[in-house]
Amino acid sequence: ELGSGWEQSSFFMALASKDCVGTAMVLDDEALPLTRAWCLFEVLQTMIIRRENFRGLYLCTTTGVLQKGKSGVDLPMRIAERLAKLRLEDATASVQKDKEMILKLVSEMPGGFEAMNGYLRRNIAEALRTMQEVFTSELESLLKMLDIAEQHEDSKDGGDVILDLDEGDDVLAE
Repeated sequence: ELGSGWEQSSFFMALASKDCVGTAMVLDDEALPLTRAWCLFEVLQTMIIRRENFRGLYLCTTTGVLQKGKSGVDLPMRIAERLAKLRLEDATASVQKDKEMILKLVSEMPGGFEAMNGYLRRNIAEALRTMQEVFTSELESLLKMLDIAEQHEDSKDGGDVILDLDEGDDVLAE
């Protein structure tokens, strides 16, 4: 509820609470929350909050928190593609007055919508970089485990088994 102004909205009061340590935005592959004016308001407040214990915006999906690098890859990739093209100034609201108020707040902040779009794109880019680092690290660990297992098997068998597919017939050679 808006009350007598945006400062009395439940969104603002929750984010302004000293107990609030961040904003978790749950996104689907279309990033639909970012097409809603009140979600845009939350991102705006998240951008301007300056408290020691406030950690900013966390982009979340059904598979995990993107900035932690612990989610699937496909969904964050689709979200990133969507954010690359999304114009936050096109956000909608069920109450026109709310939409106008929120769009006005964003347009009056330093940098306006350009700054807001950039903030979100930087967040998803940072999340993708973290995901890449985590994936690469986990992949290297798995490859090392497979190499160790293969070396262990080779030492028991005495040699490699090679499948020769160049000749067109399946020939096993030792």
